[in-house]
Amino acid sequence: MNTMQFRDFIFPHNPQSITIRSGNRVVSHLCPGHAESTQNLGGENRVVTCKGAFFGRSYTEAVSQLERFRAASANERPGLLFIPGLPPIHAHLKELAVEASGNGEILPYTMVFVEGNG
Repeated sequence: MNTMQFRDFIFPHNPQSITIRSGNRVVSHLCPGHAESTQNLGGENRVVTCKGAFFGRSYTEAVSQLERFRAASANERPGLLFIPGLPPIHAHLKELAVEASGNGEILPYTMVFVEGNG
């Protein structure tokens, strides 16, 4: 798939940047009289950050895209997130920040998805 999609919302334009972060949960324990000890507790869920923009020929068209995305992501259960070039993952939309500037034809966004259990 070459187009990003979350649930049934297909992005009209792929985000300008997509960052996928993954890691392990590691804790440190202080052992008096000895050195500090670390313990790997296993992998953390992936976090996907997307930066892009909804845009159209008018403010109304740009806001319409934003509202369609909001409606598609409103469910509290995880949905399939299709990222270009990667297998789909089950994810929750954790955060959506939208910036309004100029005449409103371009609405820059930052979205943060967290991998969830399908």
